[in-house]
Amino acid sequence: MRESSSESESNDEENFAYERLLESQETDVKSEISLWTTSSISIVLIGFIGGIEYSIVMTSLSEYIDRLGGSSLFYGCCISVFSLTRVCAMPVVGYWSDKVNMFQPLFFTISLSLLGNLLYASSEWLGSPWFVLIGRAMVGIGASSGTLT
Repeated sequence: MRESSSESESNDEENFAYERLLESQETDVKSEISLWTTSSISIVLIGFIGGIEYSIVMTSLSEYIDRLGGSSLFYGCCISVFSLTRVCAMPVVGYWSDKVNMFQPLFFTISLSLLGNLLYASSEWLGSPWFVLIGRAMVGIGASSGTLT
């Protein structure tokens, strides 16, 4: 009888230790999950900036292409090239981020998007609507960073 009571005491101690371990892991996980972590802020910021960029471009693109001498077909190409390059680049950027640190593809796509927007903005100064198309393609590849967030 003594052995069974000592066995039951050791089982109780093991169960208590296991429960304490589970409780400490739950509190660790809860303390790590926060709404305002750096990564959650950067995800929201990337989405917000993308939304602003989209609203500025979509409201001004038609008049911008007209001023540069482009046709309505060219306007349609400038709109569609963004989505086409984004869809094509998403699997590549996703695969790349699986192989290396996520920061490298994220930095690349954000930099490419910035350069594409600068090219779009300077197209009038450069004097050709083709720079609008190339800039929108670059921004489309840059927007593939949505797979990383």
